[in-house]
Amino acid sequence: MITPTRNHVLVLKDPKTKTEVLSGIIVQSDYKKRTDMHTYLAWGTVVAVGSDIEGVKPGDRLAYNPFDAWDVEEENKQYAIVSEPGLRLTHTSH
Repeated sequence: MITPTRNHVLVLKDPKTKTEVLSGIIVQSDYKKRTDMHTYLAWGTVVAVGSDIEGVKPGDRLAYNPFDAWDVEEENKQYAIVSEPGLRLTHTSH
């Protein structure tokens, strides 16, 4: 199991989620064009959080900046390790 450190979050990437830029144009979440990179979001489900992370817990849906993340694969699953500055918003499960 991958365990994030300090201010990082481990996210199970959602391959079917599309990414929307602020202008409203929809693009695939794996789109890597780096112009206006601050406007792109990717979605996933939080699997684990580092010790310094507050307000995010396993099971939450998370939007993050894919350019502030590292892609990792384990057991044929695609994960992203996201640093705290890359976290954008959460959708908390009840």
